Amino acid sequence: MLRLALAILVVGVVAIGAALTPFAWVSIALLGAGAIAIALGEIDRRHVAKALAESRQRFQDIAEFSGDWVWETDADHRFTLFEGGGLDSLSLRPVAFVGRTRWEVTGADVANDPVWAAHKADLDAHRPFRAFRYAVGPAGAPSMFISVNGKPRFDETGKFVGYRGTATDETDVVEAQRRAERAEALLRDAIESMSEGFVIYDDEDRMIMCNEAYRRFYPENTERNLVGVRFEDVLREGIAVGRFPEARGQEDAWIAERVSRHRDVSNTIEQQVADGRWVLVTKHLMPNGWIAGLRVDVTALKTAQAALSESEARLRQSQKMEAIGNLTGGLAHDFNNLLGVIIGNLDLVASLIDADDETAELVKDATDAALSGAELTRRLLAFARRQPLQPERIAPNELIGGIVRLLRRTLGEQIEIMLDLADDLWPIVADPAQLEASLTNLATNARDAMPNGGRLTISTTKRQLDTDYAASHVDVIPGDYVAIEITDTGTGMSAEVVERIFEPFYTTKEPGKGTGLGLSMVFGFLKQSGGHVAVYSEVGRGTTFRLYLPRAEGDTPQSGEQRESVDAQGAGERILAVEDNPGLRRIVMRQLRQLGYRPIEADGAATALDILEKQQIDLLFTDIVMPGPIDGMSLARQAIDRWPKI
Repeated sequence: MLRLALAILVVGVVAIGAALTPFAWVSIALLGAGAIAIALGEIDRRHVAKALAESRQRFQDIAEFSGDWVWETDADHRFTLFEGGGLDSLSLRPVAFVGRTRWEVTGADVANDPVWAAHKADLDAHRPFRAFRYAVGPAGAPSMFISVNGKPRFDETGKFVGYRGTATDETDVVEAQRRAERAEALLRDAIESMSEGFVIYDDEDRMIMCNEAYRRFYPENTERNLVGVRFEDVLREGIAVGRFPEARGQEDAWIAERVSRHRDVSNTIEQQVADGRWVLVTKHLMPNGWIAGLRVDVTALKTAQAALSESEARLRQSQKMEAIGNLTGGLAHDFNNLLGVIIGNLDLVASLIDADDETAELVKDATDAALSGAELTRRLLAFARRQPLQPERIAPNELIGGIVRLLRRTLGEQIEIMLDLADDLWPIVADPAQLEASLTNLATNARDAMPNGGRLTISTTKRQLDTDYAASHVDVIPGDYVAIEITDTGTGMSAEVVERIFEPFYTTKEPGKGTGLGLSMVFGFLKQSGGHVAVYSEVGRGTTFRLYLPRAEGDTPQSGEQRESVDAQGAGERILAVEDNPGLRRIVMRQLRQLGYRPIEADGAATALDILEKQQIDLLFTDIVMPGPIDGMSLARQAIDRWPKI
C-alpha cells in the first residue's frame, strides 16, 4: 500500500510539473519528504516489534528446553515473571507464582523459620544471592526442591525495582544426598556395631574415624576422641608402659618398625596390645592414599591353637608310647617265654638233686637270676598293658593306710609322710597288688628326689573328668574317678624330663641305681585299669603324681575276700595246655604230669578248638598272647560259651 501511494504521487507531480511556479515546486518537495519520513518510521516500528517478538520467542524456547526457569519480582518481592520447562512436575502453572512471593507459594513461615528469615533479610537488603534451596509441596512430604539464584534490579535513577534470576530443579540432587546420608548413617551404624575394631587414616596418617571396638584395644583412650591423632601416637599410647623394661629404646624401635610397615601395601600382621590380648591387624591401602584397618581380637583363637598344639603333642606322645608299648610288649613276651623255659627246667633239675648237693646252690642262684629277669619282663608287660591283672573292689583309703606303715620303715625318718584322705570316698576297681606296687614305686622315687629329707603327702579325692578334660587328654574317658595324689617337696623335674619319664628304661638316676621301668609299670597299670596318670612338676618345687582310677560300679568282688584253696595234686584230670613256644610247652607238660594230671598239648588256638571238639577236657590252661586271629582270652571265651562245664 505504501509503495502504491508513492508511485501515484510521483506520476502526479510529473504530469503537472510544467505548469507550476518555482515556489510551488518547493512546497511540493517539502510535502513529499514528510510523507517519506512518515512511511519510513512505520517500517522501523514494525521491524522493532518483530525483532522483540522473535527475541521473546527465542528466550521462551531456551527457557522451556533448558530445564531451568527464569523469574522476575517487583520491589515487594512478588513474582512478575516465572517461565521455563518442567513446571508440570510442580503441578503448578506460571500464573500460580505471578503476584505472590516465594514464601507465599511454598507456605513458609518467614517469621519463625531462621532459614527463610535470613533469605528475606537478604532480599530486603537488596543483596544478590546464590543457591538458596527451598521445598515445594506439602509440609513433611515436599514434591520438589528448587535452588534459586537472584540479582537485584535498579532503574536509571538507582531505585530498587525488584529481582531477576534463575531457578533449578534439584530434587534429584537432594534425594541423592539423602540416600548418601542414609547409606553413610547405615554404614556408620554397621561399623559401630562390629565386634572388630575398624579405623581409617588419611594420607597424612591422621585418624579420621574409628569405632568403639577399636577404642577398646586402647583402654586408656576409651573416653578420648582419637580422630585427628597420628598413627604413631595411637600406637605408642596402646603399648604397655615398660613393654621392654630392660631397654626403653627397644620399645621405640618396635614402634618405628610398625610405623614404617604401616605405609606398606595391604597386609595382615599379629600384634599384642597393652593388656596382653593378641590382635590380628589387617590394613588396606586405598587408591586415594588413605588406609582402612581392621583389628580382630584373636586371643581366644590363639588360646585354642595353643590348646590344639598341646593336644596334638599329647596325641603324638600317646602314639609314641603306644608304639613303644607294642615293641616292648612283644620283646617282653618272647623274653618271658625264654625265662619260663629256663626257670621251668631249673625247677625240674632242682627236683632231681638232693638239697645238700653242691649243684643245688648253683641251680638256686641261676633260678634267682632268672626270677629277677622275670620281674623285669613283668614290668615291661605292665607298661605294654599285657600284664595279667586281678582287679578287685578296693577301698582306696584302707589300702593306702595299710601301705603307709610299710613306707614309713622304707623311706626312713628324714621323710615326713602326711595323709589327706577324703571322707566317703568311692570304691575303685583295680589290682590291689599292682596298685600297692605303683604307690611304693612313686614313694621310693620321691625319697630319691629328697636326699636331704622332705615331706611326702598322699591325698585322695573324688573327681569327675568331663568331656572338656577328655578332649585335651586323648586317653581319658569322661566319668567318675578317685584321684590319688603323691606329692613331694623334692628337686622337681623339667618339662623335657616330664615328657619322657614313662618311657621304658628312661631314668635320670645314676647308672646302677635304677632300671627306668618303675614309672613305665605305673603308666601301664593305670592305662590297663582304665585310669589315667597326670604329672605336675617344677624344678626346685617338687612333683605331684595324680593317679585317676575309675569308680567301682556293680558287684565287683571286694578286696580281701577268701578264695577257696585247692590241693595242687591232680587225680588224672584232663588239662589242655595251649602254648605256641615249644620249649615252654614241654616244660608245662612235664610239670603237669608230675602233679598227677593228664595233659594234652596244643600249639595254638585252632588246634585247641579242634581237640575240644573231639575230647572231653576238664581244664583249659592257655597262653594269652599267641600268633593268629585268636588269642588266649578269645579262646577261653569260646570254650566257656560252647562247653560251659570246662
